[in-house]
Amino acid sequence: MSVIAYAQITQHSEDTPILEGVPDSQKKPETRQRTLKSYSHALAAMVPAEILAIHALLMSWVTKPIPPVKDKAATQGVEASTTEAGTNAAQESAVFIENTVLAEQGFWVLVALCFVLFAVTKLTTGKWTHWDYGRMLVPPAAFVGWTMLEQLSAFDAAFPQIDQPTQWFYAVVLAVTLTALSLLLAKKAAEHKPTL
Repeated sequence: MSVIAYAQITQHSEDTPILEGVPDSQKKPETRQRTLKSYSHALAAMVPAEILAIHALLMSWVTKPIPPVKDKAATQGVEASTTEAGTNAAQESAVFIENTVLAEQGFWVLVALCFVLFAVTKLTTGKWTHWDYGRMLVPPAAFVGWTMLEQLSAFDAAFPQIDQPTQWFYAVVLAVTLTALSLLLAKKAAEHKPTL
């Protein structure tokens, strides 16, 4: 889902009044499904789709294929085995970041864009609550996590000193933390009493 949709979903939850003291059987179906909505909020926050799409476009601009390495057997006129041919095919599909400056700048611009999209959408569709400061952190952190999980991403240009296994470990830790934070913030959105 998108950052914009996440901001709109949280606003909708804050605008839906909680009926205290009313039995569940008399509540509207929307108010009985707050737990399910909390999970959908958390999921929406974890996939900043439009930012990931822009990142994919950025990576297509800043990467270049690695030229294939010719094996010794092929140069001596001996046919390469199936395994060697598979290795050559993998080498042909490998890429590297050619324009590291644009990749790094793009990474930071996309992180900032997550903040901007959430804030603008939230401010234009409703009122800002103190919980929105926490909610605003989730999409950029999720974007960073997604880029850490990718084999080659703009994160690699921004943080070239961090090796892939370290990125994967911290991305998983970040995902668990963000899921818990998103659920907490979604619950707070569901508990919010709108002002009429």
